[in-house]
Amino acid sequence: PPALKVPNQDILIRSDTKKGNVVSVINVFDLDFEDHLRLAVEGPDKEYFAVDKRGVIRTKTTLPKQSEYSIVVTASDSANHSTSLKLNFSVSPGEEFPIFRPTNTRFKIFENETDYEILQLDALSTKGLHCIRYSIASGDPEGRFFLDPFSGHLKAKTLDYERVQEHHLYIAATDCLKPSHVSFQPLVISIKDVNDNRPEFEKAFYELKLKENDEPPREPILILKATDKDSGSNGVVRYRILGGNSNNAFELDDTTGGLFQVTQ
Repeated sequence: PPALKVPNQDILIRSDTKKGNVVSVINVFDLDFEDHLRLAVEGPDKEYFAVDKRGVIRTKTTLPKQSEYSIVVTASDSANHSTSLKLNFSVSPGEEFPIFRPTNTRFKIFENETDYEILQLDALSTKGLHCIRYSIASGDPEGRFFLDPFSGHLKAKTLDYERVQEHHLYIAATDCLKPSHVSFQPLVISIKDVNDNRPEFEKAFYELKLKENDEPPREPILILKATDKDSGSNGVVRYRILGGNSNNAFELDDTTGGLFQVTQ
């Protein structure tokens, strides 16, 4: 079944929250990586909140003047397995939340880079606290990134373009108060393809029987098929004969893979 995780189910939200503001982020994942999860908001205050496919909870409207809200987020997969999580929101003055310093939020890196440092996040406490802690709130179910909780340095472990082309992370900055105040920073990391996959033929072995002294046919006697997992120009396959054709009895179309007999 799908899993929903948050550091704390009792969450402070800003008193100056407006329509569309992020109030919390749930880490959503399923052991079946290919499964498509459906998320929904239920509970007594569901009319005020919405959740997207990445577990980001936003306000649907400007919140009324009340001090507490309660919702239930449910995740279900294609096999109708479901998991629910209750969240309780309490309103706190907006000036008490950490503030992220302005930074670029979109990055491009090549796949297979190891321990590549993307950026250093920096959040300030308006109360002058020096105990801000950083964490990846959502978007990294396979642990492809490392975030130093103290310095805010975000690094990418080995990334694979063929598996995921774009990662959407939400970084949380949390102060040391009890209850804690949390602010979120979205990041988008796009992966650039590297030509790191060999083409693969559909068959490991081909066998043909040709009649001696027959006129060579005009059509190809065989069409070879190979695929490459890389994308774009990196995934284009070209064909050529490497050996065994010393008398030039055969020609190979480098684009289609068509093999022609040209002499008897």
